[in-house]
Amino acid sequence: MKALIVDDNAADRKILRANLEHHGYEVSEAGDGLEGLKMAVKHRPDIIISDALMPKMDGFQFLRAVKKDEALKPVPFVFHSAGAEAFIVKPKDPEEFWTELSGILDDYRRQKEKPLAPELIEQEEEYLKKYSHIVATKLEEKVKELGDEIEERKKAEATLRETTSRLASLVKASPLAIISLDTEGKVTDWNEAAERVLGWEAEEVLGRPNPIVPPEKREEYRALQAQLLKSAQLPMLEVAGRRKDGSDITISLSSALLRDAEGRVNGSMAILTDLTDRKKLEHQLRQAQKMEAVGQLAGGVAHDFNNILSAIIGYAHLALMRMHEDDPLRHSQEQILASAERASHLTQNFLPPPSRRT
Repeated sequence: MKALIVDDNAADRKILRANLEHHGYEVSEAGDGLEGLKMAVKHRPDIIISDALMPKMDGFQFLRAVKKDEALKPVPFVFHSAGAEAFIVKPKDPEEFWTELSGILDDYRRQKEKPLAPELIEQEEEYLKKYSHIVATKLEEKVKELGDEIEERKKAEATLRETTSRLASLVKASPLAIISLDTEGKVTDWNEAAERVLGWEAEEVLGRPNPIVPPEKREEYRALQAQLLKSAQLPMLEVAGRRKDGSDITISLSSALLRDAEGRVNGSMAILTDLTDRKKLEHQLRQAQKMEAVGQLAGGVAHDFNNILSAIIGYAHLALMRMHEDDPLRHSQEQILASAERASHLTQNFLPPPSRRT
């Protein structure tokens, strides 16, 4: 037994095919009435199961074409409408469908010798009445489906607007500078923190190339852009930039790609943190650490030198004690002692406070 399924819904055709093949039918398929008619003429099925509304040639036109063909006229036509041999509403449980179909075929075989009702094809008014009723029913279903779809879309759009508004507020209120660029490197967003940190108002930069990139850093930024396209994000990179007033700025840059609904890259977003003041403090700290190290070194040298001077001063005093007042070397010895004492006073300036000495 051969069955022809004509339906523009591939999922429905698949279910019907599985059901019919399970019951021993050889099944062929068509996506519209025109294709179905060609297949019916060529292969003459034992039963035709057709949908009502389809492109190119709908089910009603297909039915009329089949009943006008002398070779196809006896073929049972199961259809979503009065006027065919039967009407089965879909969706239908596979077992229920098969039970109904078997009953239809049994009825058809018992009445096979009866002449075809003339009103089936010849009475145009009745045909159009039935056709219009089914079309109206289908249109009502489609209108309801479209109404439900529009309602769901409105809800989705409202949710999207709410989310977009919330994100826009977060970006606007962020204490960090946030900017976004299109694929050509032109500015598409520039929040208030970016205005404060970099100096440009949003109106000055929107639609223009990123102004913070100094000419000598363009190659470096192009390399970063290429790296971003490859890895999709760049976390916490330290780069150099320039403010509106021409002053240099050190920036911590975190960047990520932006994509459209289809997943195509349509730009990038960057969060910028001004590191300039922190860099100055770090430099000052390093200088202070260097000075502390020099001071510690000088204190150590002064301590050792002071010990040497103490010995010189001590022995100079002993030598003077043993000299007579008229000793010709006494004056030289006194000069040695005076110089050593002056040197000792000088080294005291390099020694740490008593509380820090070890």
